Amino acid sequence: PGSGRGILSKSHSFADMPGRLVWINGHPTAGKTWIADYLVKYHGFQHIDGDEELHLYQSDKDEGDIELKGIVAGFQEYFVNYVMEGKGAGPDENWQPFHDRVIQRVLALRKTSPDANIVVGLATYPRVVRDYIRSKIDEALTFAALTVSAEEYAITAAARIAKFREAQNLTDEEVWKMFVTPKHPDVPYTGKDGWVNHYMEHPSSLMGFEVSDDHIAVISTKKREQVPREVEEALNLAPYSGPVDVEAISQVNYDRFKAYAEERKLRHELRSSA
Repeated sequence: PGSGRGILSKSHSFADMPGRLVWINGHPTAGKTWIADYLVKYHGFQHIDGDEELHLYQSDKDEGDIELKGIVAGFQEYFVNYVMEGKGAGPDENWQPFHDRVIQRVLALRKTSPDANIVVGLATYPRVVRDYIRSKIDEALTFAALTVSAEEYAITAAARIAKFREAQNLTDEEVWKMFVTPKHPDVPYTGKDGWVNHYMEHPSSLMGFEVSDDHIAVISTKKREQVPREVEEALNLAPYSGPVDVEAISQVNYDRFKAYAEERKLRHELRSSA
């Protein structure tokens, strides 16, 4: 545990605090990105997607921004071989460069928009990583976490894979080789129906999440329709009372996937022609 710098208790009121900074942590498929986009649409936040670097360089294809190659490789080593194995964060040199880039994007946005409410969506399982982020950001930083069960994870992960595949214009087998083969090289691709079974048998992405008192709230997403209200309550935001356009919010991330694919290919072409 670190010093606890920037930790806010649930009793702390956000009502009169311009320039808030919120970090959505938690399990894959729990809806971190969706809830961040919800905060943008209905509460005026600005969203920094913590996964951006992972989309702009794909290590399995060696495609995209070559400057990100080492950073992405280090992050993958940290998450796959340490976090998902329940071994903590592992060597600093694996995970700090990736998180430093996310932190720099936060600082750049804060410099240009000092009064903006900012939300970051990125899984930061180990407490040591969260404390490192706090040490680099000179303002109050609030972590909230979303969690899922193994069954929910499997079903939602399979559905998200389908959307990712479509947005990135990849085959199902290519996506399998991206996400499954590096960790489970002996598990063969058996078709689209194999995704749910795989995630049920290997819920390793749920391992390594360290729940601690540095989260303002840890919210189960079993009842998805209640999650926005629970997040608003945790952050002391006035509840949005109108109809929630779930599909429109989901479309934002689909469009983001497509934009990343286009940007990645552009950066790859620029690198190839250099």
